[in-house]
Amino acid sequence: MFQRKDVSSIVRATEILRCLSQGLGKISDISKKIGLNKSGVHRILKTLEMSGFAVQDPSSRQYSLGPLIQELSSNPVVMHRNLALCALAEMEHIRDLSGE
Repeated sequence: MFQRKDVSSIVRATEILRCLSQGLGKISDISKKIGLNKSGVHRILKTLEMSGFAVQDPSSRQYSLGPLIQELSSNPVVMHRNLALCALAEMEHIRDLSGE
């Protein structure tokens, strides 16, 4: 059974991944953006790194999205299904407006 702490950890990790996708790679920048202390950001980034969701550049020490992100999004069948699902509400709205 999930505990509230487990869910909030996932939310924080997701927020950090969003920061990485926007080019924020410094722990201090991510910390400011999401309102979590640097040690918490660092801990989550290390977990994301172990899982392949993030990588750290050894020279700049900045983080970026890891190879698992590409792997998870590379299946064209799954991505097509996700795209269709995301577009469904808008397509229904257009159908209703056009009467088709």
